[in-house]
Amino acid sequence: MEQATRRSDIRQYVAAIAANLLSFIFGIFMGWTAMMLPDLLSSDTPLQGGPITKEDVSWLASIMCLSSIPAAPLFSCISEKFGRKPVGYMVGLFYLVTGLMVALSDTVEILYVSRVILGCATSGTFVFTPLYVSEIAEDRTRGPLGTILATMVNIGTLYAFVIGATLRYYTVAWLCVLPSIIFLLVLFWIPETPGHLLRQNRHQEAKQALQWLRGKRADIIPELETTKNIMKKMESSKAASFKDLVTSKGAFRAFYIILALATNQQLCGLTAVTSYTVLIFQESGSNLSPDTSTIVVGLMSLVGSVLASILCSHFRRKTLLLFGNVFLAVSLVALGFYFYFKHLGQDVSSIGWVPVTSLSVYVLVFNLSFSSLPLVITSEIFSPHLLGKALSINGPYTALLAFLVGKFFINLSSAVGTHGSFWIYAVFCVLGSIFIIVVLPETKDCPLQTTLDKLSGTKSKFSAEAERLTYEAVRSSKNSSV
Repeated sequence: MEQATRRSDIRQYVAAIAANLLSFIFGIFMGWTAMMLPDLLSSDTPLQGGPITKEDVSWLASIMCLSSIPAAPLFSCISEKFGRKPVGYMVGLFYLVTGLMVALSDTVEILYVSRVILGCATSGTFVFTPLYVSEIAEDRTRGPLGTILATMVNIGTLYAFVIGATLRYYTVAWLCVLPSIIFLLVLFWIPETPGHLLRQNRHQEAKQALQWLRGKRADIIPELETTKNIMKKMESSKAASFKDLVTSKGAFRAFYIILALATNQQLCGLTAVTSYTVLIFQESGSNLSPDTSTIVVGLMSLVGSVLASILCSHFRRKTLLLFGNVFLAVSLVALGFYFYFKHLGQDVSSIGWVPVTSLSVYVLVFNLSFSSLPLVITSEIFSPHLLGKALSINGPYTALLAFLVGKFFINLSSAVGTHGSFWIYAVFCVLGSIFIIVVLPETKDCPLQTTLDKLSGTKSKFSAEAERLTYEAVRSSKNSSV
């Protein structure tokens, strides 16, 4: 039994990591922004037209968020009609084109176009990856598998930080192309999700896909039958629509929960910190060089995401998110005071360690909490037939917030000072803490059907069976670890 469970876990992790190569590529281009914008601003710029302006910087850092908005519903529709993997192939090609445009261009106009395409790819990544992972995971592995996304993003970002600090601009660009090719090859090897295949009445293929994911010797019949029952229940009702997100009591509660989490996630200043990391360190006058400081921050991001995959299995979702908000606020307040004292003209050389320490704590804690848990929770509070609809709205909403934070960080800092910007972000962390305490339900180790029933205020016969299966799986997992 233990060996079968372990083999099933390995298959699920392999498939999840393969799908999350897209997250790795997304992280690379996020890191590229932080490392390459200072080069483009310098007199030694690789572009023909000379150094770019700060207005160019703000648009290059944020336009991808704007272009991702219309792409999300499109990818959601393609995913529902043709499957998860076709979306993966499209997104991989978009990343490949983006990398080639950066590697082959020498004008800022082409960079703008590449960032627009990158925004479409980003939107597809956050439609494909959470859907794919949530539909191949068992209830007991859904949380840890969900945290892989953040880990892969941070590995990609660190990869970009390291090569950006040590190699020339166009060499970095070509090294951003290679992972897209690898992903397109790997995607061919992993199966389509059993859930999508069942919805398409491709039952034999669904059985083969589930057997591949759970292992050749695994007894997949109980899980397959439970999934079929849920699918039949969904088929007996009308087809899902965007209207259901606001007319169904349970779906509406889940909908405003994920929008609130997205607001909390973005208005803590994430896009500003990730897009302008090197520029922030340049302005701070820290004891460490900007490149070195940025790599340290990248390492702390990776450590945080790795720890999140462990802690997610042992701590409640609410506990981790509340912990995240508190320490994000503390690090932002500390960073704000550093820039405030510097703004007053005081000598801050004796506390030159504050910027890198504060940002390291910020990214560490963010990755322990808000980097992946909102997506994990999203997959735990929506039924499969509404999840794609919810993601197709939540994605653009998150992107719009990220655009506003990234585009206007420089403007906001000019108006209220860099210190004021960080303090404003800290206020949103405090407000987020209140929401988590008062409104957010706990979903750890809770079967999907049970959560759906709680949100809608009902109880179904499938909920009790799901609770029993999950309890047995969790107990088996704990016994095998002793």
